[in-house]
Amino acid sequence: MPRDDFSVQTKDLLAERVANKCSNPACRQPTSGPQDDPDKSINVGVAAHITAASEGGPRFDNTLTSAQRQAPDNGIWLCQNCAKLIDNDANRYPVDKLLEWKILSEKNAARALECKVSHLEDEFSDLEALMPKLLAEMRKDLVENPLKREFVLLQRSWIYNSKDGHELVYYYDDHPELDNMLHILQNRYLVKDITHNNVARYVIDEKFARYLNGRTLSLTVFSYSGIGKMNTPPFTNSASPFKLKYSVDWNGHFAVQVKTNSNGDLVVNGQAIREQPYETYVYGFTGTLYFHVMEAPPNGRWNLQVTTT
Repeated sequence: MPRDDFSVQTKDLLAERVANKCSNPACRQPTSGPQDDPDKSINVGVAAHITAASEGGPRFDNTLTSAQRQAPDNGIWLCQNCAKLIDNDANRYPVDKLLEWKILSEKNAARALECKVSHLEDEFSDLEALMPKLLAEMRKDLVENPLKREFVLLQRSWIYNSKDGHELVYYYDDHPELDNMLHILQNRYLVKDITHNNVARYVIDEKFARYLNGRTLSLTVFSYSGIGKMNTPPFTNSASPFKLKYSVDWNGHFAVQVKTNSNGDLVVNGQAIREQPYETYVYGFTGTLYFHVMEAPPNGRWNLQVTTT
């Protein structure tokens, strides 16, 4: 079976979408720079396959077509060391983790273009690798509660009476190494221990809060326009939920499923108004996805867009 290697254009695209930096959040090393010769540059980056280019390779997926294995959605830009690392220990670096790296790195590059807290990227990138679930939960809490800074650590089975109900809560049940994570955040002076009873209590430093709030920039991971009933091309997504935006050029019924290779769900089903923008949140679908437009006029033009935060 021949290898489904990336084209030069795909390799260049993968590098440029992450500003020529390694996509491993614990690395983030630049992968290009000048040679001594003023007419030449050097590249130490690799366009690595998320699922292997040929059978027997790391994370090989026999459900993908040759075209899908060669597509940008199946690639991630890494330095040479990290590219070797993910392929030599495929169990430790599954598809879902690599997709998370890819989306995070593209978000970093997008924010840097808009001058959004780019000076904080290197300082916090290792934390994103060490405790991504906790930081994602804290980020969501600060978006919903922008003035809150105090939080406590609890077990869900504990009986706890809040003195004022104003603190955020993080559970040991959700984060088994929560104490160790908080020790790291304390060592960085990102949170302060203000415990005054039997419940661990902390306050978030303003620099940390600014960083978490700065990471809420939405990123478009898929956009496609089509006509009538059809399947869209596949795309990769690592965020749940994601926001689906859509519009149509007719007045009438529109229905859309989001699908994987094994299951699907009806995410749009109702009357639409011509050129009226709509949006909905889709939960529980990550990895390689596509949309199946079930109901649309034969000549009806529509647009679908997926954004994540």
